Amino acid sequence: MLAPIVSLALVAMATFDSEQTLKEQSGFFISQVNGEYARVMATKPNAKHALEKACRHALTLPYRNQVREDLAKQLSIKLPEKVSFIQATISDYQQEKQDQWLTCTGKVVTADDDTNLAGLALRAAWKVSSEE
Repeated sequence: MLAPIVSLALVAMATFDSEQTLKEQSGFFISQVNGEYARVMATKPNAKHALEKACRHALTLPYRNQVREDLAKQLSIKLPEKVSFIQATISDYQQEKQDQWLTCTGKVVTADDDTNLAGLALRAAWKVSSEE
């Protein structure tokens, strides 16, 4: 069991210095994802208990971005930046604390495209209607 954790640490150190790394920041977390690896860091001390959830969320970031791009292209619109949706499962999840970062990996399997597009369309419509 130690070998997967050691390999997670070695891969993670080099993985996040790449141009392919996606980054996202909220009021509580900084998230970075590259392929099957993600890491999150709490920006506020009281948010540490939610790091695992944030790391799982970060693993789905590329998929959420793809659904956003697909829906925007289909509808020829620009979606609100903070609106996203994904229905997915994460298997083979592993995590390790490294300094202030929680690094995680897992295999993300998304639901069918129509389900994710419909979910995002509903969230986007809700967001737009609540802003008017």
